[in-house]
Amino acid sequence: RKDANKDAFSQSSANITFEEEGTFKLGNALFRKNWVSSPSSTQASDGLGPLFNERACQNCHLKDGRGRPPEGDSGTTSMFLRLARQASTDEEKAALAARKVLNFPDPVYGSQLQGLAVPGLRGEGRMRVDYQEQKVTLPDGTVVWLRKPSYSVDDLANGPLDPHTTLSPRMTPPMIGLGLVEQIAPADILAHADPDDRNSDGISGKPNIVRDGQSGELTLGRFGWKAQTPSIRQQAADAFAGDIGISTLEVPNHWGDCTAAEKT
Repeated sequence: RKDANKDAFSQSSANITFEEEGTFKLGNALFRKNWVSSPSSTQASDGLGPLFNERACQNCHLKDGRGRPPEGDSGTTSMFLRLARQASTDEEKAALAARKVLNFPDPVYGSQLQGLAVPGLRGEGRMRVDYQEQKVTLPDGTVVWLRKPSYSVDDLANGPLDPHTTLSPRMTPPMIGLGLVEQIAPADILAHADPDDRNSDGISGKPNIVRDGQSGELTLGRFGWKAQTPSIRQQAADAFAGDIGISTLEVPNHWGDCTAAEKT
């Protein structure tokens, strides 16, 4: 029996084996580890950066649950801005059509805005969120006020963003249950596809077919806010590279999301 408390999302499943529980605890320790820049005396924990959003997975995925939007000057630990632009050349359009890429990064700032950097370097910029109050009348006549956010970037370190770059906020999702999602057979997910809402239930479910970064094959996307990643392993490797700047066998670039324009 698991305790229902503030650490409820951080517990392992009650039905796993003793050996599996050991694996879970090792993974959880890695999830909570605070990384440092290299060279360092703690070689098992170095490799941070050069640009990053946080030092540990746990710092964004608070208690393994969902993050929260920034309020005032509280910072943006649980949210970052994805940077992307549409294809502008025939070659880029062909790459999109073949699902070789999902989109194209900003030519200077890469695929996401990283506000932190290792000593001696400067973060890329600071995400700014402004809210506009909007009055909404519900069908029963009830009047409520909602906040509409708008996003921008202050203090850019290397000049303005490309004029075609779009900003897309990403809130950290909860971790609980992802292993169960990965166990669902692809055929079971595809069987529930209903992109045209033919059953008129108001839900249009469309599977996202993506390119597996390891095999190169097209497969079912499952993870991330837009189901752009096929496996937890690849999702974790992408997050290590983009959010913390840590290289892995899956994403071996030791510079993370730092672009050639930022290296000069």
